[in-house]
Amino acid sequence: MNILEEPSTDIELVKTMSSINSLGLESIHLGSLVTKCNGVRSLLTVCIEAVSSTVRSAALRTLAMVCCSSDSIRQFEKVPN
Repeated sequence: MNILEEPSTDIELVKTMSSINSLGLESIHLGSLVTKCNGVRSLLTVCIEAVSSTVRSAALRTLAMVCCSSDSIRQFEKVPN
């Protein structure tokens, strides 16, 4: 999840989220794994701080894919405003 928190470029960030989405389509457990790595919080931070609409859209898509388990939804609810 480090790449989500400290990306070097927007392109790298979008590619990373695209890869997470692709893996998510292959494995139903990816949402839980991302949640265990504090990925929900990282994705929300990207959504809030992104200047580029492309990055923001990719982050929202990835967040939707990740939040398919009860653990990830609970983590989403606990993120402070």
